[in-house]
Formats: sequence, C-alpha cells, structure tokens
Amino acid sequence: MNVLLAGNTVLFIGAILSLLISTRFADSDNPNQFVRGVMGGTFIKFGLCLIAGIVYIMLFKKEVQWTDIIALMFLYIIYTVIETSGLTKISRNKPA
Repeated sequence: MNVLLAGNTVLFIGAILSLLISTRFADSDNPNQFVRGVMGGTFIKFGLCLIAGIVYIMLFKKEVQWTDIIALMFLYIIYTVIETSGLTKISRNKPA
C-alpha cells in the first residue's frame, strides 16, 4: 500500500507539472507551441515516472511486487486520460 501511495503522489506531481507546462501555451496564437507544450509536459511526466520506477526497482529488488507496478501503470493511464480530456476542452474553448 505504501508503494501505491508514493506512486500516486509521484503521478500527481508529474500531472500537475505537465498540466502547468501545457496550459502555459494554450493561449498561444501558434498551434505548434501548444502541441510542443503538451508533448513536453507528457515527456516530463513520463520521465519522472520512469525514474521513480527505476529507483523503486533498484532499492527493493527482492521485494518488488509486480501487481503494484501494474496498478501504477493503470493509474498513469487514468491520469493521462483525465489530463488529455482537460487539455482538449481548454484548446476547444480558446477564442479564435
């Protein structure tokens, strides 16, 4: 349970960072900047989760529970879907 709590915290921090980066470019006149912002935020979130996963595996080699890793992957997908749907609404509501 501690692994899921720590992993959820890392995912939340990554999602907030990604959302801040993505929404910074939402009002840009250039749509390419918005796409770059979304891709950059996603890359940062993915990299943060990857580093956290590697640290977890390296620290607890013998006690690694693969069910925890699969559950965290599922949480990553949920966070990504929520973030993407929010960014889609933001980009659609942008004044032309």
